[in-house]
Amino acid sequence: MNPIAKVDAFFARMMAPVSRALLYVCLFLFLATSFFGVLNTYLALNPQLAVGKFFVWQFLTQGFMHGGLFHLLVNGLILFFFGSAVEHRLGGRSFLFMVFAAIILAGMTHTVAYWGENVWLLGFSSAAFAILVCCLFFIPNEIVLLFGVLPMKLKYLVIGYLGWEVLSVIQNLQPGISNLGHLSGAVVGFAWILIPRYFKKGSRPRRGGTIVRSKQMNMGHPGRSSKPDDRYDDPHWRLDQ
Repeated sequence: MNPIAKVDAFFARMMAPVSRALLYVCLFLFLATSFFGVLNTYLALNPQLAVGKFFVWQFLTQGFMHGGLFHLLVNGLILFFFGSAVEHRLGGRSFLFMVFAAIILAGMTHTVAYWGENVWLLGFSSAAFAILVCCLFFIPNEIVLLFGVLPMKLKYLVIGYLGWEVLSVIQNLQPGISNLGHLSGAVVGFAWILIPRYFKKGSRPRRGGTIVRSKQMNMGHPGRSSKPDDRYDDPHWRLDQ
């Protein structure tokens, strides 16, 4: 087995398919732009080019570009550790659409906020925040290590991040960082979870139909009945931080 196949096999064991593919795209574009810097002009988001010259693909491609190795490392770690947990619960297609929606909304927000200025936008952070917000609902009590040292529940980490982003927008605490883009991704994450729940909660059974209640079927485990979430209890698909 060649080295590339070995690396792919490693990631295949650790990550769900869409999350793994997104990570590969980020890695590929980082390497490509490292050797061919001119690609940044066409793939990162510049509002004047995206709208004025109709480079509309920049609203999406900017989300897979990164300004440096540390930038890539932070977003890659969030995708690596938390992307699969969200993907398995949303489904691959819905997860991918959420990522695209977070990236595009961040680009649109940036375009409105910096229209008329030569301010570029790039990075997966908007999608990373959408993923973290979903984790706030799916795995809020998972233990993570802040800065690799301090153990804390994931929900407190995410809430702290969101609070910091809001404060940064108000006080302009992080020049050079798109806090508006981060919050745009968070909005998409909340919408992806709360809107379907709202419609599900408000749904009513159709009249005139017959409700058939089937017996729980044994899934090959003596004394254990099937549940809708059995597949998420499989240790292969569960992320233990």
